[in-house]
Amino acid sequence: MAGLLPNGAHSNYILNLTDIPQGDVERAGAKAAKLGELARVGFPVPDGFVLTTSTFDRFLAANHLGQGSSPEAMTAASLPTDIAAALLAAAAVLGDVPLAVRSSAVAEDLPDASFAGQYETVLDVRGAEALMTAVRQVFASAFSHRVTAYRATQAPQATVLMAILVQRHRPTAGHGRRGWGGLHCQPGDW
Repeated sequence: MAGLLPNGAHSNYILNLTDIPQGDVERAGAKAAKLGELARVGFPVPDGFVLTTSTFDRFLAANHLGQGSSPEAMTAASLPTDIAAALLAAAAVLGDVPLAVRSSAVAEDLPDASFAGQYETVLDVRGAEALMTAVRQVFASAFSHRVTAYRATQAPQATVLMAILVQRHRPTAGHGRRGWGGLHCQPGDW
């Protein structure tokens, strides 16, 4: 994905998946940091990029949102124009393909709590408006009722900080159902 960030443009908001520094969970979230690491060592991870946690902070501040905000308020909020421009420029590099928009929270897997499966993923995203809507949906999931209740009982000290992973969507078929594969390899490839 060379050329995603020409001249360092948008570097506060966008990181190429393969350019995430090892273990940079604070900017990329746990899932994206791990997938970036796997991609760099040669595993077949679909091309993508990350909207950093700075993007989440900027989105919240621009819309006067925070811990007490409802998911509905977040999905109704607008992406600031600088974020929207960075997002659409990065997506254009991937081409006119369906995208997967996935959460990558900083506090996703903790020693005593796991938020796995609680945040939103939006699959088969096509077009600029759908992409911006999907990003707002994933951001909003950080404040969903189930996540808020789980955080209050299982991880009250957890940081609410979200990055978003945007990748080429690769539908998979297996075990009688269709799904999405973030990592594609056969058991014999290990």
